[in-house]
Amino acid sequence: AEFVAMEAGRPKTVSTTHRLVEVHRYYSASYVDHMLTANEAEMKHNEKYMDEGVKFRLFDSPLPGMFPIYRYYRAPSHNHFYTCNDHEIGATKEGKYGKHSYKCQGVLGYAYREPVEGTIPLFRYYTQIANHFYTVDENEVDLLNDNEKTYNSEGVVAFVWA
Repeated sequence: AEFVAMEAGRPKTVSTTHRLVEVHRYYSASYVDHMLTANEAEMKHNEKYMDEGVKFRLFDSPLPGMFPIYRYYRAPSHNHFYTCNDHEIGATKEGKYGKHSYKCQGVLGYAYREPVEGTIPLFRYYTQIANHFYTVDENEVDLLNDNEKTYNSEGVVAFVWA
């Protein structure tokens, strides 16, 4: 397969054996938590989370210019957090704790920090009830806002594939 990669700040078409993998979003009403995973098997026996379907795709290994999207979890608030900025939480090794008591759960997948042909933005939102929400559809967050909670934009996490 051929994909556009970034090399020295310029787009370059590359042939690759890297795979685009589907990322599912799960939601737990009891935890008020959204979780993303490219590994459906990890959720097979988890009855607390409901599958909301495939929301976007990421690469399973990096192409030139890509960055890992790290997955973190904070147990007291049952909150998952995703970023490709390794300084935002400060821990990038699986099992290590970083800022705000987040524990690194590894890499979700690989994407770009800047738009590249064929990519779409992955948006991050946050509500004061300690829940982050991730979507590629900015209009989707309007469905979540109500009298009890309002999700505020924290910007773009990365650029992913539909």
